[in-house]
Amino acid sequence: MFVGDCLEEFVARVFKGGKVTVPKRFRELFAVEDGDYVRLALVEVLKRSESGEWVRRKVSGSG
Repeated sequence: MFVGDCLEEFVARVFKGGKVTVPKRFRELFAVEDGDYVRLALVEVLKRSESGEWVRRKVSGSG
């Protein structure tokens, strides 16, 4: 949750067409409604390997 200088990260699954879901608690807290735009920061990509383990790749950049 973003309140003042606090930031809570969450993991979102990417669906067909690149769509992601903003968790309900964030939508309620910030009154996010269908059709609104939100600014997100991609921090890390998590994928399952063939063995079923999570592979993490940090995203770097200047923003």
